Amino acid sequence: MLEKRLRFDQNVVIVSGYDLRLVTDLVRNNPSATPIPEGRIGLYRAVLCKATRGDGEPLDLLPLRQLAVQMIAEGRRAFSLDEGLVLGEGSAEILSRDNVRVIRKVGRSWEFRHDQMRAFLAACSLADDTPTLKQLIVRIEENRMFRLRRDDQEVLWGFLADVLNDKDVQTLWVYAQRDPGERGLLQGALQRTADQRKIQLLRPIAG
Repeated sequence: MLEKRLRFDQNVVIVSGYDLRLVTDLVRNNPSATPIPEGRIGLYRAVLCKATRGDGEPLDLLPLRQLAVQMIAEGRRAFSLDEGLVLGEGSAEILSRDNVRVIRKVGRSWEFRHDQMRAFLAACSLADDTPTLKQLIVRIEENRMFRLRRDDQEVLWGFLADVLNDKDVQTLWVYAQRDPGERGLLQGALQRTADQRKIQLLRPIAG
């Protein structure tokens, strides 16, 4: 039933095996009728929306997003039990529940179940927790994100491009194309998003 829906449902965007696992987890109890979120960003957000406290209130994910930025900059998937406490009382346990499964406990540490969720949260922090695009660029540069491994950059920039609004896609693309040698992977991700949304990317006029 799920396989049939994946073939014909236009909302579904599957880029990786992890994406498929997230869809499967979301609809496992009723694969024929459970709504499938629109697009890949909608899928990841739907998974995170299942992280709720006992009173039904959503978990504050700001500390997790900020931790994800730090972790991707440092090239690590795991974080200590003490870092888990910074997420808020009981937050790590909620994020590891069977119906959420964003992180898991391994020995005396926590780790993201997949690097793509870590990258998605980091991208959301850059886009949503930074007041201005100028400050977003400062965070990218201070965290030396253009020095990350190619595969880490590709997944991070892909998510970042997809969560930015159209104006910021255009502005950040201008920034990226000024140094294609260092920022080429970011530029490519922004170009793909612009093509999908039919955003016209204009280079600044030299003067």
